[in-house]
Amino acid sequence: MAPFPIGLLIVEAAFLAMAHVAGGPPWTVVAGLAFAVLVLAGRPRSPGWYEPVWLILPSLCWLAAFWLTGNRELFFPYTMYLAAHAALSASSRGLFPACVAGGLVVATFLVIRSLQSATPRVLAIEAVAAGVILAATCIALVRRSRSLRDDGLILTAASVAALMSLRLPN
Repeated sequence: MAPFPIGLLIVEAAFLAMAHVAGGPPWTVVAGLAFAVLVLAGRPRSPGWYEPVWLILPSLCWLAAFWLTGNRELFFPYTMYLAAHAALSASSRGLFPACVAGGLVVATFLVIRSLQSATPRVLAIEAVAAGVILAATCIALVRRSRSLRDDGLILTAASVAALMSLRLPN
C-alpha cells in the first residue's frame, strides 16, 4: 500500500482552518466529513491522489462568498458541492456507495440545520432538494467518462443546482 501523502494532510489542515475561521463549526464539520470520506474511500493512496484534492478546493468559493456577503444560505451550495465530492470519492465502487457517501454529508447538513432551528417545512424542502440533486449527481458520476474536467463539471452543477433551489418557495 502506498504511503499516505503529506500534501493531503497539509491541504486538509489549511482547508479546515479556513472553514472554521470564515464559516465556523458547521462549515468545518461538513468539510471534515468530506475529507474523511475521501480518505476512507482510499483515493489519497492512488497514484492520482491530488486530483480529488484539487476538486475539493472550488468549494472554498462558497465559503468566500459567505464571508464577503454574510449570506447564510450559501451553506447549502457549499454542502452540496462537498456531498457531490464525497459521492465522487466513492463512485468507483458503484452507485450505492456513492449515494451513501454523499448522503452522509447531506444528513449531517440536515442535522446542523435542525440544530440551527430551521422549521420542519424548510428542512423538508432542503431534504427533497438535496436528495434530488444528490441522486442526479450520483447517477452522473457513475456513468461519466473519468476525467478531471467532467468530475469538476458535475460537482459544479450540483452546487449551482443547490443555489438555484434556494429560490424554491418555503
